Amino acid sequence: MAAGTKHSLVLTASGHLFSFGYGDNGQLGLKNTDNQKKPTLVADFGDIKIRKISAGNFHSLVQTERGDIYATGLNKDGQLGLGSTKSKTSFTYLSCFAGINI
Repeated sequence: MAAGTKHSLVLTASGHLFSFGYGDNGQLGLKNTDNQKKPTLVADFGDIKIRKISAGNFHSLVQTERGDIYATGLNKDGQLGLGSTKSKTSFTYLSCFAGINI
């Protein structure tokens, strides 16, 4: 589990990700900015298993079992690491870490 300021992430033993809480900045990764009162499956990853999760104030990061890093949420100050300041509502691959063992 990981808790942000007003949102939470839960990682199941099978590697599936659920998010809930405040979603106004897209930090839930559910392709919208709605608040979620119940844990909701983040379907973006399909069969890709998540290994690690982290929740910031208004953004979230995950690492897949392959080692790939994805980010979503508020990006006003570039905290998603995408090289821009545009916020995201779905988990976006951080290509800057491609080929690096994290």
